[in-house]
Amino acid sequence: MVLVACGPYTPSDSLSYEPLLDLIDTIKRDRPDVCVLLGPFLDSKHEQVEVRFCSVLSRFLSRCVR
Repeated sequence: MVLVACGPYTPSDSLSYEPLLDLIDTIKRDRPDVCVLLGPFLDSKHEQVEVRFCSVLSRFLSRCVR
C-alpha cells in the first residue's frame, strides 16, 4: 500500500501539528509500504507565520542596512 498526504499539516487557526500527529497515528495503524508526505508542512500565508516572519525579517534587515 502507498499512502500519499498533502499539507499543510496545521490548522488555519493555530500552529498546532495535531493534523500531522493524527496522520502519524494512521500511518502506525495502517503500516503502508510507502508513505509520501507532500508540502507545504506549514502554510506560508498562515497569519501567525506572516506576523512573526515579518517581525523577524524586519529586525534582520534593519541590522544589515546599518
